[in-house]
Amino acid sequence: MPKSQPEISNISSSTAAVDERHLEKQVLALDALSELTRQFASKPDFEELLNIILYTFSGQFGVGSCFISVRSPNSKKEKQAFSSIGKFKDKVSLELFGTPENDSEFFLKRTNAYRAEELEHNVSSPLAKSILEIGSLKVIVPLIHDGRLTGLIGLGDKLNIAPYSDSELELMTSIANAITPLLVNTFLFKEIAGLSNWYHEIINNVKQGVLVFDENRNLTGINQAGMEILTKIKGSEFDKNSILNRNLASVFSERYFQSWASRIMDLLSNAEGDIIENAIAGSGESKQIFNVRATLIERDENGQGDLVITLDETTEQKQNEQRMFDLERLADKGMMAASISHELNNFLGLILAGVELTQASIERNRNDNAQASLEKVKSSISMMIRYTAGLMDYSRLDTNMQKADLNEIIEDVLSFIAVQRRFKSLSIITKFERPMPQLMLDSDQMAQLLLNLLNNASDAISDAKQKSGKIEITTSVRDNTVVFSITDNGIGMTPEISENLFKKQLTTKPTGHGFGLVTCGKIISNHAGIVDIISKPGAGTTFEIRFPRK
Repeated sequence: MPKSQPEISNISSSTAAVDERHLEKQVLALDALSELTRQFASKPDFEELLNIILYTFSGQFGVGSCFISVRSPNSKKEKQAFSSIGKFKDKVSLELFGTPENDSEFFLKRTNAYRAEELEHNVSSPLAKSILEIGSLKVIVPLIHDGRLTGLIGLGDKLNIAPYSDSELELMTSIANAITPLLVNTFLFKEIAGLSNWYHEIINNVKQGVLVFDENRNLTGINQAGMEILTKIKGSEFDKNSILNRNLASVFSERYFQSWASRIMDLLSNAEGDIIENAIAGSGESKQIFNVRATLIERDENGQGDLVITLDETTEQKQNEQRMFDLERLADKGMMAASISHELNNFLGLILAGVELTQASIERNRNDNAQASLEKVKSSISMMIRYTAGLMDYSRLDTNMQKADLNEIIEDVLSFIAVQRRFKSLSIITKFERPMPQLMLDSDQMAQLLLNLLNNASDAISDAKQKSGKIEITTSVRDNTVVFSITDNGIGMTPEISENLFKKQLTTKPTGHGFGLVTCGKIISNHAGIVDIISKPGAGTTFEIRFPRK
């Protein structure tokens, strides 16, 4: 027993010395990490952080040449950052450390710092081969994070050419373990910051204005297009810095954005939609039209979240639509004017011929013939008056709804087309339900609708070269609906044509423009009507139009 006492004492002393040295190494490592953190906080630059780490190792261990390579901890594409000093400056390629996952397995077996010569027995590893080819490399310090090789530090010869001791390798490992989380998190922060800048760049290149308001409805972000829109409408009232943190009502002030703020807030509580169409902004003659979309992005369980508003200017689109509508009206006017001119010339020709016959009869003292000729002139003038009285006013845009009898409107139209040559050779059959209930109609628009459909029926019959052309017009009442239809035995249509007939400027006529039936579609829509087209090439066409009884 007495002999064993010194042995126990020696073991305790040795253990205490080891613990003291280990504690000293840990303190040095923490001091190094603290210094790195302090320097990085004063200048948060990732490349500079790598340089600081290199100079820390260089100063701590008296090394003139070293390098560090760090790869992204979350990227599948092995994105890397690299820095080097001394002999390794510009010598080691960044591509050298594109470590595949199966190669990392070898390096994860040795998580401590070790001498480069130990790699000579593991030349089957591509990374090991690459490191050995560098030359002058003495120590490898792996950077391990969450069981994954995230980087390497390589050190060359010490300035005093002394070999690296085991205790120095242990200290390198301690420092590496301390700095690796900082490196990884900083790399992640760098990538996130880059991604954030990328997203901002995308949003700034979007043509729509984008504004973001927080849960208190204060503006926290706006893209370049949004700023341009506000500046265009409100002038130089504020810049991008001064507009931030303003509330919704201030950004969309009542002076320039009439009722926008209240409409947007109402929109958020309305489950039926999240867009305001044709919202007008500006004042005086410099007004703009926008589609405004408001979306609430929730950030917590209480429903609190950011309000994202996008502004899509549609001023030019609306102006183009108005111009197209005006062109349609002008084209319809042109067609009707040509038709009216032709028919009036016919009437005037009859009147002129009657006057000439009357004059000749008077010269020959044939009063009976003169009287008969005057009666014909009078009859022609009466027909002309009825024809012109039935023409509609194309300049009127508004729908003037009044109670009217659909049968009477049809009869009026038929009375003045009966004198037109294009209808004289046709058989027009009417089947009216009587009595017909009164409907709220614009009589002039309904007359235009009928005239267009009858003209199209006549053209279809002409194209089919029918010897006995026939048009049938019927009216009926079905429950709460009044129905009228026009059927012809003309050339008919394919399904592709009939499906788009009232939707766009579509025509099968060599000299046609397709505006007439587009106008018909608008008239039917003005009266809340529904149209069905039953047609087959070579078998004629039926237009069936249904109007609600009101």
